[in-house]
Amino acid sequence: MIIEGKHAEVGQGIFISDIQDGSAAHQAGLSVGDMILAVNKDTLVGSNYDAAAALLKKTEGVVTLVVCNPNRAKEEEKLTTAPTTPVAGGSTPAAQTPAKASIAGTPKLAPPPGSLSPSPSGKLKVEDDNLALTAVVVPGTETTIEINKDKIGLGLSIVGGTDTLLGAIVVHEVYPDGAAMKDGRLMPGDQILECNGEDFRNITHAKALSALRQTPAKVRMVVFRDEASDSSKADLDVMELEIAKKPGKGLGLSVVGMKNGSGVYISDIVPGGAASTDGRMMKGDYILSVNGVDISKMTHDEAAAVLKTSVGKVNIKFGRYKANESDEGRCRTVMLERGIDGLGFSIVGGYGSLHGNLPIYVKTVYESAATVLKRGDRIVAVDHHNLNGLTHQQAVQLLTNSSPTVSLTIHS
Repeated sequence: MIIEGKHAEVGQGIFISDIQDGSAAHQAGLSVGDMILAVNKDTLVGSNYDAAAALLKKTEGVVTLVVCNPNRAKEEEKLTTAPTTPVAGGSTPAAQTPAKASIAGTPKLAPPPGSLSPSPSGKLKVEDDNLALTAVVVPGTETTIEINKDKIGLGLSIVGGTDTLLGAIVVHEVYPDGAAMKDGRLMPGDQILECNGEDFRNITHAKALSALRQTPAKVRMVVFRDEASDSSKADLDVMELEIAKKPGKGLGLSVVGMKNGSGVYISDIVPGGAASTDGRMMKGDYILSVNGVDISKMTHDEAAAVLKTSVGKVNIKFGRYKANESDEGRCRTVMLERGIDGLGFSIVGGYGSLHGNLPIYVKTVYESAATVLKRGDRIVAVDHHNLNGLTHQQAVQLLTNSSPTVSLTIHS
């Protein structure tokens, strides 16, 4: 028996409203108030009652449910017919992850009992801060999680920041034996939006790193995972470039191997070197291939040898985690008409600027553009040309040569 509801942090979903004694659901250890996150790998987060009912009705044989109980976050989830399995891997005990239960047969559906209070909209609203202990990171939505460090390090590395080409703070690697790996919910590619109340949406790499190193025993994070992410490197923007390697000179970059898996990523870019002069690669980028040779599965020594022995024009394919926009309101498109005095604003920033490698920001807004732009807006694209990695002069040139009616993608 289920009810359509809305949880304050996970969002719209389906909750168990009643369980009949002796039923398959009762024998599997399910409880009233459990939120059904998935049925046989089909997610129910955000589903309405009709869609959930239809999905449950068509199930046959052994039905696998992934559930969490926001009202019992500190109580161990009960499992009887299936082993405890962390949703995102790792070795987290059942009390810290949603339970997975296998149920023979199809649950019956019924109206909700009086113990569940509806919100003013008529839908169930459940609010419980303890959900962060068990909440699944749901792709496409902001999720609050709490990780207990338990006298060990958090165990993750990050890339990005407002002073980098990436912009956002993104989990780069989750180390074995660290608290994050033990918890089992964070994955490479997850964007960290907040950490213990500190906003990570507009923070430099160094400040984010410092904040993470100084976290207390319990770390509370707001994270966002792209909907396409289903593996550690599923959410990569893949780019390709060609660098002219001078005789007797290197590419001007250092690589290190992954601590948890194969492949290498850029650990440093030498100022003045070939990679730095090109300006399109950054620390944390994964090197996928060199001159057509796949190095994504190589050890550090093997990959370094391929890079070192390459000569002349070197073709490099590399991947970078995307900076996800986790709420629709943060990116918008505006149209500007070019007037006698131009587009009505000036810009600051760019790769290689005096203040570092920065995105392009609106510096000054004049009257003609004041209704659609404000100082500090970040310009993501001009006429659908991404500004990621462009120098200040390149961005100015792109704006100068744009059409009379210019389309700007703005991040506010």
